[in-house]
Formats: sequence, structure tokens, C-alpha cells
Amino acid sequence: MNISPVKALRSDKRSIKRFYKEHGYSASFMGFDTAYLIKLDDHIIASVIVSYITDNNNQALLHGLFVHKDYRNQHYASLLIQHAKQKHLSMVCFVDKALMPFYGRLGFNLINNNNQISSVNLERLYIYLRYIPQLVAVTYLK
Repeated sequence: MNISPVKALRSDKRSIKRFYKEHGYSASFMGFDTAYLIKLDDHIIASVIVSYITDNNNQALLHGLFVHKDYRNQHYASLLIQHAKQKHLSMVCFVDKALMPFYGRLGFNLINNNNQISSVNLERLYIYLRYIPQLVAVTYLK
């Protein structure tokens, strides 16, 4: 069976929100978003959102990566990220330090200074760090 990521249609937005909510995962559309998903028998089994947040931000925020528990450890998360990497030149993602090896294998690098992250994404990182101090920022640049 060939299961591949696809760009979500505008009509998929409600289904994606429902997918996250049904699984107790908090993710939302932020503005200037593109979502990618993997479906099996017309049911979403994995999704990720890439947001630019503002129209003048040239570094996308990769977020909302979630795979249904029945389909984990089958490389669907990697497929979604690889697909997003083909479509976006520069992305940043805020991840738990424990996930660094996973993102490193996918070509993301730890951000060592604030010059590597757009001001819009840096503001968002500071907000997240208040609630989740173990987050680090990783970046992908094509």
C-alpha cells in the first residue's frame, strides 16, 4: 500500500482540526498556513501544519506534527516532514530536547543564536518557553 503525504485542501481544515481534537492534541492554524496530511481510507492518520504567521515572514514554523497512535513507528512523521521540506525553503520547529536526534536525522539543526530565527518565530518561541522550558528551536534551510 502506497501512502503519501498530500497538501490539504481548504475543505480539509475542519477535518484536520477535528483530528487534532479527537486525539487530545493542541494545534491550531495561525495564519498563512499550509497543512499536509496522510489519509488511509478517507481518514486522516497524520498531519502537520506549516505557518508563516505573517505575510512578510520568510521562515515558516513547522508545528502540529501528529500521527494517530495506531500508525506510529511507521515513518509517517518523517514522510510529512520530508514533504514539507520539499515545499518550504526555510523552516523552524520548537521541539522537546529529547526529539533532537529525530529532527537531526531529517536535516534540522539546533539554533545556536537568535540571528537564525525570524523575529516573528522568536517571539512565539519565548511564549512557548514560559510553559514548556525544555523546548529548543531547530531549523531547516534548503
